[in-house]
Amino acid sequence: MKQSIIGRFSILAVLFLTSQGAAALDLKVGKWSFTSTTAMPMMAPMVETTEECIAEGYDALAEIKNGLVEGGMQCDVSVTVDTATELNGSLSCEILGAGNMEGTLKFVAQGDTASSSLLMSMDMGGQALNISSESTARYIGACD
Repeated sequence: MKQSIIGRFSILAVLFLTSQGAAALDLKVGKWSFTSTTAMPMMAPMVETTEECIAEGYDALAEIKNGLVEGGMQCDVSVTVDTATELNGSLSCEILGAGNMEGTLKFVAQGDTASSSLLMSMDMGGQALNISSESTARYIGACD
């Protein structure tokens, strides 16, 4: 379940950033298909495909808070680059009962396609745990 949460987190982080004053990114309103590949040490990569409806007034903040709480995480996200085609941010998360994670997120949108990368690092008793998630997205059309 934790792997799925990390993969979904990269998608939700982008949606969160776009809802928090990152107004320059040009992401079409409508249904998008996101495919994420998450890699962690000593585990096989996990691939997950989800569909998200990006609507005017979409409450990404509520969705990301729900997803993070379910995963036992509390995160602060700040925007570092915000243009029509690129959105970058830094993340600082507290994982309840496990410690803190730091990371970076990069999202690039170009018309009907987009891609993102999320790199997170955590100190697990003196040993680094690095998690990466790469996502691609494509615009499907109008929301159902």
